[in-house]
Amino acid sequence: MKTIYLFTIAFIVLLSCSKKKTDDKESPIISFTAPVNNQVFTAGEIHIKGNVNDNQYIEGVHIEISNNITGEEYEHIHIHPGSKTYAFDQTFIVKAGISYKIKVIAEDQSANPASVQVAISCN
Repeated sequence: MKTIYLFTIAFIVLLSCSKKKTDDKESPIISFTAPVNNQVFTAGEIHIKGNVNDNQYIEGVHIEISNNITGEEYEHIHIHPGSKTYAFDQTFIVKAGISYKIKVIAEDQSANPASVQVAISCN
């Protein structure tokens, strides 16, 4: 009787340990709508806008803003959308004389990564 009980418990545990999430191999798709690559701004507030889409579920979106020359990171925003689509609109203050790199990284529930970046400058 103990053997049958232990076998049943082991079987249930094995069933509950099935593959994580899905067999999804498609990375999310990121589209930047603003700013555009090599755009030049005057000092002040800018909007970082775009969309992330996935065939299953977006686990996380990172927006990284750094100095394009030195690599110094100014801001790192981490969002957990919890859906198949996500529209982002983040504001950032640019300062005169600095060249920036804006990078958006997305990962779905199956750990498929995607990234897009633009370089901008401020005069």
